Amino acid sequence: MIAVHWLAIATLPLSFLGGLALTRRSAHRLAVAALAVFCLALIAGLVAATISLAVPALARQMADEPAARLIFRHDSALIQAFGRVIVVAMSAAIALWSAAGRLPRSLAIYGIAAGVLAIAALASGQIRMDAHGFGLVVLAQAIWMVGAGIDLWRA
Repeated sequence: MIAVHWLAIATLPLSFLGGLALTRRSAHRLAVAALAVFCLALIAGLVAATISLAVPALARQMADEPAARLIFRHDSALIQAFGRVIVVAMSAAIALWSAAGRLPRSLAIYGIAAGVLAIAALASGQIRMDAHGFGLVVLAQAIWMVGAGIDLWRA
């Protein structure tokens, strides 16, 4: 699990470069807003991954202490909160980039729908921030990102 978090941190600069390329291609105000919101999602991802890296070290030091349970509950609550920020910010960024134009129509429609539906599902409590719920949202976002990357590559 630690390797996954290190990988997530290591890919953040590449994710930013992809977002910057999308924004520069469009130069629309919505694309600039998308980049700003996307950066918020990246920062939330950095914080969540860093918390997840710190907890095992704390656990080893406090293995038998009663306070360890409190730290694990606190850790879980923090990671879930940052996970919500990631879902909302990333979904909003995808919807904004899609609305800014310069993407194929089908990809733009998918991006707006996926972004709005993810935010609505989270806000209404229809999606939980466990591995399955978060994973489903990330999969939907990854499909859009691959499509946007292919479109950028072709341009």
